[in-house]
Amino acid sequence: MSSLCLGCSSTIPANVKAAAVYVHGCCGRQVCAACLDRNARLATFCPMCEDAHAAFRKGPRSDVTRAGQVVFDAESALAQDEDVAPPPYTESGRQDPPASAFVLEDGEDSLRKVASSSESASASERRKATPALLRQASKASAEAELDTAPQQANAREGADSDVQTDSLVAHRRKVDPHDPHEASPSDPTSSRRGDGETRQYWLRKTDTLAAIAIRFGVSTHELCLLNALPRAVLSTSPHLLHTRAFILIPAHAVDQQLAANPELAASLQGPPLRSAREKTAAARRNAQAKFRATLARNAASSSKTTDDAPPDDRAARAYVALAEDEFRLLDFGEGIDPDGLALPYDGDEAEDGMLDAARARRFDAVLTHALARWHMDSVWEREQRANGLDPSSVRAPAPTLPPEPVEKDGASTSAVGRWFARALNAEASDTQRGEHKSRSPRHVVALSSSVKLPTHLTQTYAAHRGPVNVVRYNSLGRYLLTGGSDRAIRLWNASQAAEQAIKTYAQHSYEVHALDIARDNTRFASGGADKSVYVWDVATGSVLRRFDGFAGRVNDVRFGGRDDDGSVLAVGGFDGVVRVFDLRAQGAWRPIVEMAEAKDAVTSLSVRGDRIYSGSVDGVLRCYDLRAGELRADTLPAPITSVCPSRLDKSVVVATLDSTVRLLDTRDGSRLQTYSGHQHASLRCRAALTTQEDGVIAGDEQGSLLGWDMVSSERVPVGPKHAAAHAKPILWLEANPDTTLTSTEIVTASADGTVKVWSTPGRT
Repeated sequence: MSSLCLGCSSTIPANVKAAAVYVHGCCGRQVCAACLDRNARLATFCPMCEDAHAAFRKGPRSDVTRAGQVVFDAESALAQDEDVAPPPYTESGRQDPPASAFVLEDGEDSLRKVASSSESASASERRKATPALLRQASKASAEAELDTAPQQANAREGADSDVQTDSLVAHRRKVDPHDPHEASPSDPTSSRRGDGETRQYWLRKTDTLAAIAIRFGVSTHELCLLNALPRAVLSTSPHLLHTRAFILIPAHAVDQQLAANPELAASLQGPPLRSAREKTAAARRNAQAKFRATLARNAASSSKTTDDAPPDDRAARAYVALAEDEFRLLDFGEGIDPDGLALPYDGDEAEDGMLDAARARRFDAVLTHALARWHMDSVWEREQRANGLDPSSVRAPAPTLPPEPVEKDGASTSAVGRWFARALNAEASDTQRGEHKSRSPRHVVALSSSVKLPTHLTQTYAAHRGPVNVVRYNSLGRYLLTGGSDRAIRLWNASQAAEQAIKTYAQHSYEVHALDIARDNTRFASGGADKSVYVWDVATGSVLRRFDGFAGRVNDVRFGGRDDDGSVLAVGGFDGVVRVFDLRAQGAWRPIVEMAEAKDAVTSLSVRGDRIYSGSVDGVLRCYDLRAGELRADTLPAPITSVCPSRLDKSVVVATLDSTVRLLDTRDGSRLQTYSGHQHASLRCRAALTTQEDGVIAGDEQGSLLGWDMVSSERVPVGPKHAAAHAKPILWLEANPDTTLTSTEIVTASADGTVKVWSTPGRT
């Protein structure tokens, strides 16, 4: 852990060599080598723990040991000492008058002075014979000597002092520092204080520590010690003073200055107390300012250029007010009224620490929620513009569709065009027919579907010796990657029949359950029952990264990141935790994010931009919006086995163990359509969208393929006509991601150990 230099306040790294810094034994503070070169005295004198008297008593640098103990060299002290006699003094502290002066004294004082004259003479001779350095070093012992200013001596003697002299000469008096009743000198610049009382001085913008010390007659060193300020505040870092709202000043110095300058009382009173309503208004304005500053900083640091308008004052006030209204039912520590609402800050009570802390927590949450809402609205506006709609108009009309090209046989050349035409013109069709438009489902049901699903078997691969648990296309749709219960991963050409795989990857010690290929097709990730996740190099077959420590088998892995660059990896498994790993951090094996909201095993994952969809055995579909920091959950009546969002992330297809496939709206979780008729009650079977997203395909536990029109849920033929697609349950299926194909192509994997590729006639 790094620290600051005691002299210059610069940062001293944690890995600096021990010989390059000096550490004081009193407080453990460090001094850098540059400060020691400029001022070697810093190795013997600690400005934070010692005053000028202690520094003088320590002597030269060679007199201090490594442990900080002072070792005086009497011979060098005698050689360096100047033979200067100190001012004469008496035990009463009064100055001896000149011999020619005529002084009136009473009898008792005369006898006491004559009796002590011989002792004074002998003591004076001893003091002259003793070096000044050794005399000043003895202040910690009883009967020590202390210099006293002449005006202070007169004050101690009282108003009835008998000594009247025209010249003011400093004198000495004997004190016992161990006597608590012994009075200390009242010199405002002395570090010896009596009662230790302090007063608060509220800082102004133009104040400096040296100016405050001069104004109150207090040493700057004493102010630094009293307020725990570094000595650098006097020279290189004066701005450190204004990190405080006020500083402490000895009370006796403040009283003396108040007697001479009554206007100084305004600086001691501090800022006026504000009511709770004023504090709330200030906190609201602060939240609005932070809202605008955060968005401006994010826009400046983002590499993408968007058409989003920067928020102005009105937008900041609106979003903060909306978030504050949504949190009105939450209690942050201010209390709840009988109606269950948080008590408002509308009273005139004085400053209250508990209410201030509750107010700060409330507006921190308000700011976070306002920023999340702004990001969500920004994403919605960009999507509206991408669809040709005006986001500023609530009732913007749907865009006019161009006429579809018709071939000679009258059939449309694009199935997706027909589906969008029906979906977008649903309202107009209902109006023309004069029928009441139903809200669920919110689309038109066609009497006869024109969706064409794959029925032609093009390739068959004897992929594994045992069940094939997963098969994935690469991003171009040209190669297949399969994983099975025989612990092997194999690479195949999707367009050529072959008995042997192009390459085999063997590292797992148990069956493989999860695969995913990066978008650049150079890496892929795998997970299985050995509780490990591997990241592979496709060309060399070497393992790039390995992640262990999972509580159970890994059921699914997915690449993600900005622009789908594969910089992160999401993993879900038997322990019910979704973990996100950073693949750019070499050597890091801990996840950067852990999401443990699932109550049972996670069976399926899907990543779409900043969102991660997870389906689990507890029957809850969860959507983690990492950018907005939100979690949306939709509860289904049965365990979830697969999750497949649409390309535009508007809807998601979910397969459950009640032999039902559901199409859900990602915005509000409403059910758009239901597909049934297959057998799915115990195994992890999958349902997916076709490449054009006009149909839904699912495999069941009897080895059959079933397809539906996505909009109308009408059954559409898929696979062989009068036979099952596989002899055993279909455990995985997936559509070819290549959108340039004029036909639909899917791949299926079964427990019989085979992988089959299906397509509609006319593939190019």
